[in-house]
Amino acid sequence: MPDGWHFYRIAPYKKNTVYRLEKYQGRTVLAANSKTSASGLAVKLRPRSVQNLWLQCEWKAVGAIPQADNADSQSDDAPLRILVVFDDNKSKLPLKEKLIFEMASLISGQEMPYATVMYIWSGKNSVNTVLNNAHTSRVKMIVVDSGWDGLGEWRKHERDLAADYKSAYGESPGNVIGIALLTDTDNTKSETRALYGDIELVRKNPK
Repeated sequence: MPDGWHFYRIAPYKKNTVYRLEKYQGRTVLAANSKTSASGLAVKLRPRSVQNLWLQCEWKAVGAIPQADNADSQSDDAPLRILVVFDDNKSKLPLKEKLIFEMASLISGQEMPYATVMYIWSGKNSVNTVLNNAHTSRVKMIVVDSGWDGLGEWRKHERDLAADYKSAYGESPGNVIGIALLTDTDNTKSETRALYGDIELVRKNPK
């Protein structure tokens, strides 16, 4: 397990995805093996401003999930997901969202953050599509890789976190307080393998 990261469960009745550090082609990567499972890894961060903050990451999908469709809650699976977690004042959320947060906390045993931007590899949805979570409006998915033509290739991404947050939520973001990742195949009852490379938050000077 990477130092500082901890396991998190989506729900107690779901099987766990297996994560482990592996030597791969001369480097250390995090391998995710999912078989009808859904669980992730997360790391808490000291709160930091999102201004000029970019996510830089690389990943590789090894196995396709042909049935997956992230726009459909019944088949919402992905070989690779990186989540950026944001803090803010939860008291300003609608009552419906507060109740959803309480229920999610009871099921998972973990407190939900104010907002999450989830970067995903989607089988059927086009790049830069913003998708809503089926259960809460406080999780937005942004497609950064699409289809299965890129299987077996390392894909690198740079994302402007403030711009992506505003695009997804229509408001200015609070502080970044965590990063998580998730490989899941529970909805499609399938299996896949994926590799996560370096994940970094980089403060860039504005042009």
